[in-house]
Amino acid sequence: MHRRVLIVDRDCALRARVESYLRVVGYDVETSDEPRDAVERAALGRFDVVVASLALPDLAQARLVEALGEVRPAPGVVLLAAGEPGSETSASPPRASARRPELLAHPIERRDVADAVLRAARRRHEDSCRRMAARRPGTDGQRSSRQQ
Repeated sequence: MHRRVLIVDRDCALRARVESYLRVVGYDVETSDEPRDAVERAALGRFDVVVASLALPDLAQARLVEALGEVRPAPGVVLLAAGEPGSETSASPPRASARRPELLAHPIERRDVADAVLRAARRRHEDSCRRMAARRPGTDGQRSSRQQ
């Protein structure tokens, strides 16, 4: 399955590095330097995963993660803490999120990024399957004996 990823970061160098990491392993990648633009693009439902920087201002982080949780189907979320430990760009992820974002800390390596995106995409798929099963009439979200 070809996965689509949106990278949101105001740091052009980090955005380009993560983009190249993901393209090498076969992801279709788009980038944005503004959280508002990212939410608008994600709302179109074209992305499996959104990779965002914790270096965004606190309010932008919280709004981005909250807004992505409202998109249907909701994309998986990976948060990058790319700065040195203790710097403002290694801040904690937003707490008020219904989503369970993947968190990557410094240093960010190619394999770590690819693995986190894969985990976020799988979680998105599992969450989507659970929501669909819960909406089926006459089911309690469990598989029927025919599906097992």
